[in-house]
Amino acid sequence: MEIGKWILVLAAVAVCAVAQVPGQVQNLDIPVSSTRQWGFMATWDPPTSGSDPVSYILTVSRLNAQGAVYTATYTPTDSCCSYDIDRLQADESTTYELSVVAVDADGESGPPSTADVTLAEFRLTERSTDSLTIAWNVTDDSNNYSIEYTAVGSGVSTTVNVTAGAQSYELTGLSAGTEYDIDLFISGTSSLAATGTFRTVPLQVSGLTADTTTDSSITLSWDRPEGGVEMYRVEYDPDWGSMPPSSNTGDTTFTLQGLDPGQEYEVTVTTLVGDDESEGTVDTFSTESGSSGAIQARAITDNSVTVTWSPVTTAESYTVSISPADASSITVQANERRYAEFTGLSEGSAYTVTVVANLPVGTSMTTLEVQTTPSVPGPITVTNILPRFADLSWGASSGADVYEVTLSSDNGEDLIRTEETSLSLEDLEPETTYTVSVVATSTQQSIDTRSGERRENFTTTAVVISLSQIGSTSVLVIGTQTAFTLTYTPNDGDFQSGSNAEADQTLLSSLTPSQGYEVSIQNGSMTIDRINFFTSKFPV
Repeated sequence: MEIGKWILVLAAVAVCAVAQVPGQVQNLDIPVSSTRQWGFMATWDPPTSGSDPVSYILTVSRLNAQGAVYTATYTPTDSCCSYDIDRLQADESTTYELSVVAVDADGESGPPSTADVTLAEFRLTERSTDSLTIAWNVTDDSNNYSIEYTAVGSGVSTTVNVTAGAQSYELTGLSAGTEYDIDLFISGTSSLAATGTFRTVPLQVSGLTADTTTDSSITLSWDRPEGGVEMYRVEYDPDWGSMPPSSNTGDTTFTLQGLDPGQEYEVTVTTLVGDDESEGTVDTFSTESGSSGAIQARAITDNSVTVTWSPVTTAESYTVSISPADASSITVQANERRYAEFTGLSEGSAYTVTVVANLPVGTSMTTLEVQTTPSVPGPITVTNILPRFADLSWGASSGADVYEVTLSSDNGEDLIRTEETSLSLEDLEPETTYTVSVVATSTQQSIDTRSGERRENFTTTAVVISLSQIGSTSVLVIGTQTAFTLTYTPNDGDFQSGSNAEADQTLLSSLTPSQGYEVSIQNGSMTIDRINFFTSKFPV
């Protein structure tokens, strides 16, 4: 890898016929021991001719094929005769140029002096599970180097010495999958020449085994390797299953699901740490064959059904069909994947899949009843909207087993499951806008299917009545009017249910302790509010 260079230019102004300017800077030097990963020290002597310089201006440029992409100017506070350039960066694809101009009291400057500088690039050249080989490009035969390395987060550092002139070093005895902060020093000084963070290769897992197998799944486990581990990647081939061919997990167990019966799979488990990974641990496992010819649904959509089936001994081929015959039959040879997909079906419709095993003599047959994804439920109707109650109904979905009703507002979300096409909502918030969504669901052979969503909005009305002084045998209904009719159930108290209420408030007495009641208020024939409560068990 080539290393970016810095070119130091020192200029002194040539003497002209009418005015004297500084001469050229002398003895420009870049001590190797001062060269670092991010900068260097430049030293020089003043010009030996021309006017006396009062300052020096240093300009740093980083160049590439398109021209300068970085420029910085430095003016030393101590005018002569050294300057430490910092905050640079070694780069294999660029070169650097430094121009230093000697300036006299009149602001005149002279011709430049130049010097090439190579920054101390630090890089990783080789690594394993327990070693890192690092290299740098700067050497100083007059100085030895030392390397200090620390496992990130450990707080424990180790120092090793490197002989003069060396440009690489192998650190051994490290932990696998672990990041190390590594610093390169000039021995006997605190001068840091280069620094970097590098990671060893993670160890591969061991003890990969199949703990349990069925005709559609394989549960794997393995031993956690020593050293750093963040995740594991689990891959299987062929990718004949309901799961992605590659999955990540933080556990040392993983279950491959939706696999074909009686099928051999190659499984690879790889340790992951950051962007690094170990060698993969590979083994082969098989699912159980299951009952001869047994059919399993693998995928169901609104217009398709995919099935696999267990092998039948001595079968030469299989003929797979679906009825009603919305699709043509499929022939599968014995050495091919036992798999068939039927498309162009109707949503929410029942079908029969038939697999005929063609034997050397005769045939055998198995069937599976299956249904496509339910259709979208019909329009939602919201009726009897009150401050705390509302009634929902919707059109039936073809093929639905259960409806999932989601009720959401700014106050949160609730999920209700029902087999009916209507639902009464309770404990709503007054004057609140709700969104109702209804989805039809169905489950077949552990495959959950869901229809599209039907949505509707509604807003509850304002509160008319409220309750106060709830006791064991009485309650005060607040907000009543003489024009309103008050009804309560069970109507076992002194107040005659269905009678006109009293002004402002109405007392219901002689109620039953620990009894649930529903109180409603009507304005003419229309119910305008309703509220539920329980009397207390003991007198208040």
